[in-house]
Amino acid sequence: MYFYMIFLVLYLFGMASTQNGFAIGSNGQCMITTPDVLGPYYKPSAPLFNATIPSDLPSVCFNNPAHTRLFVNGTVHVVDTEGNPCGKPAFALMDVWQADANGEYSDIRMDKPDYWCRTRFTTTKDGFFSLSTVFPGRYNDDGYRPAHLHFRITLIDENGQLIGTTLTTQLYFERDFYLPPNDSCQRCGSRNPSQRIIVNNDVDIKTFTGTWNVFLRENVISGPIKR
Repeated sequence: MYFYMIFLVLYLFGMASTQNGFAIGSNGQCMITTPDVLGPYYKPSAPLFNATIPSDLPSVCFNNPAHTRLFVNGTVHVVDTEGNPCGKPAFALMDVWQADANGEYSDIRMDKPDYWCRTRFTTTKDGFFSLSTVFPGRYNDDGYRPAHLHFRITLIDENGQLIGTTLTTQLYFERDFYLPPNDSCQRCGSRNPSQRIIVNNDVDIKTFTGTWNVFLRENVISGPIKR
């Protein structure tokens, strides 16, 4: 437990796996994060995470040492037109959901709570986020899908109001056998490099860490959205 708490504190402050999340194109520019399909299992109004102590991380799926655990951190950016190709950090609301370790969503199994493996949380004002979860299981949808997390990301203004257009996307993991051409969902975005990260298990064979930095277009903040 002592080892785990040290790891968690280091990870919370961005010291674990901080170099793999920038999606850089062949021209050296940070790549805009591409949208992806919503999928059939989205449920609005997931519980909003509120940390009770500073070291608390938002937990998508209940995470304990019996599982293959996953920690993801990163920063949300808005790419501007002022000569900064990687944009500026931005405050955002993140709505996250996934299949559990068995590849099951809460809407499929009646014995799962309504918001099992679902949460919402805000980044810091500087756009930084960290989350804890179990490594998502694959499921058979007329063929297996690669492991993935779903995200809906909406910017927040200085008054705490949601603004602009929500980005709906998915996050995938390099070296997954079911990435294209083996992904059963041909219309999903698993081939897009801005949606794929490298995860490592340098600390523990059943604990993976990775960094995913999100880049939104400047026009994403063009006006208010309905809640």
